[in-house]
Amino acid sequence: MKILIAEDDDTTRLRIEKTLTAADYKTESYNNGLDALTALRANPDQFHAIILDRAMPRMEGLEVLKHIKSDAALQTLPVIMETAKDSREEILEGLKAGAYYYLTKPFLQETLLAIVKTAVNDYSRYSAVKHEAREIAAFVTYIENGRFGIRTVDETRILSSLLAQNCPNPAMVAVGLSELLLNAVEYGSLGMSYNEKSKLIAADSYRKELDRRATLPENAGKKVRLEYEKKIGEIRFLIRDEGRGFDWRSYLEISSERACDSHGRGIAMSRMMSFDRLEYLGKGNEVLATVTL
Repeated sequence: MKILIAEDDDTTRLRIEKTLTAADYKTESYNNGLDALTALRANPDQFHAIILDRAMPRMEGLEVLKHIKSDAALQTLPVIMETAKDSREEILEGLKAGAYYYLTKPFLQETLLAIVKTAVNDYSRYSAVKHEAREIAAFVTYIENGRFGIRTVDETRILSSLLAQNCPNPAMVAVGLSELLLNAVEYGSLGMSYNEKSKLIAADSYRKELDRRATLPENAGKKVRLEYEKKIGEIRFLIRDEGRGFDWRSYLEISSERACDSHGRGIAMSRMMSFDRLEYLGKGNEVLATVTL
């Protein structure tokens, strides 16, 4: 996995490089925003994440971020924004521009590695979804409606790739749909709480625990249901799980308080990048996502 580092402070940049190299990441570094953006555009598939300082010469980090999120080839690349701990307004500004991963200065090596690993894993999953979406496009153009049931994390990716094909931007819809389905599997079917997921990611045992819970007798019959409907002018995805629901309102946007967490951004990303409308129903175990044609 290769990480691009855009940081004009030599000491900070060398520390990041050393930490990531020791963890078997490849790095490529720049001391200004313009050169970093040029490198990204020249090789959009070469990098798996970018660590981006906000204040840099030639082009500031926020401007680089805006260019990344407006470029179809780069818009799913995870941007890890560096910021001071007390800069809540800067964090909110970055979140609105698409920086869903944050690293506060001064940072611990463990924190840096945890954030980078989360970003890289998300990007790998998104890349797999987009690749599968292109592979199966020719087979699903005639689907008008259907009902589906899934149980596992892998099935969320497959179904998302399949059903996104009739949408104007299938790759981005597939990414958003996979996030909503994954949330339903994790919290609805397998009963994993937000704090539990944080601890499991930190201990590098998140996926192992998901697979274990999927085999438990009490979860054997649980499925996440999806109803797909293509109508004149729009496509609707209605997702239901068998869980007790959750307070979804605080997850429609990424708050500055959660910006540095290792997860918790999937719903907000889906709402802002993948769908024209996103509406949770009832107690939170149903969500209706709509794409306008």
